[in-house]
Amino acid sequence: MNIQELILKCDRHRIFEELIKLHSDFPQEKKNEMFAKFNALIDELLAKTIITVDGVDVVCSEPTYKDGIIRYGSVAVSTNDVREYFRPLDFFDELDSLAPEDITDDMVEPLLAKCQEIFDKSVEYIGNEPSGSYPGYIERYGYMFSPHDKIISYKVPAHIIGTDEQYRLLAYIIFEMTFFGFDEKQAEQERKKLKESLVEMEQLDSLPPEEREKHFYTLEDVRKELGITDDRTEEEKAFDKFVGRKEMLITFLLRYREMKKVYNDLMQEK
Repeated sequence: MNIQELILKCDRHRIFEELIKLHSDFPQEKKNEMFAKFNALIDELLAKTIITVDGVDVVCSEPTYKDGIIRYGSVAVSTNDVREYFRPLDFFDELDSLAPEDITDDMVEPLLAKCQEIFDKSVEYIGNEPSGSYPGYIERYGYMFSPHDKIISYKVPAHIIGTDEQYRLLAYIIFEMTFFGFDEKQAEQERKKLKESLVEMEQLDSLPPEEREKHFYTLEDVRKELGITDDRTEEEKAFDKFVGRKEMLITFLLRYREMKKVYNDLMQEK
């Protein structure tokens, strides 16, 4: 089932309520105004003739673990990539019953070492292939700049259809689609700006190294310009680094679980 078909199947008021949750600072008095724009967008999406593309892509949830909270977004992945590169990872499957808060500190480094081992082997395996996918990780991309008629042609994971999760996923998708506003013409203007920026980047990349460096700033340069200083002790820096690595591990585990569901959906289609 593609996104357009799922929108038609779902109650648009429930989609809208999930969308509102993603706008945490949205003033309630403007809710009716936003629903009118949302409603017009849904009508527009359902009236579109979709663009079918080769190697049909699927949009799935993208969890991120930060500060003890799981936040979700959505990304698109290639179904061809999922079928070709995804492989179940025993060391993550053994943690299948564990919640993020159950991941202890002493589990972090050994698991990250296994992740790195998979990555290193995959780099050797992929070689010069264009895909950055490998077992346990499938290359993702944002789609906010894509035309709406292309986005609604993407597949949705079969395991969410008929569940509450289908409303959350549609909310994430519309949140991405309306990043530049509900008017697709505005998104087209932003796509044009992006293309111009890419051309500029290519031009800068062709400059000699000493000339190219004049156009870029390091993180340290930005900190100095803004007057930001790091007063942490070495122990505090080491602790913060470990916390970041633990959050990265948990994020990778959660994304692996999501991608495994998508993988199982696709394998069942065969």
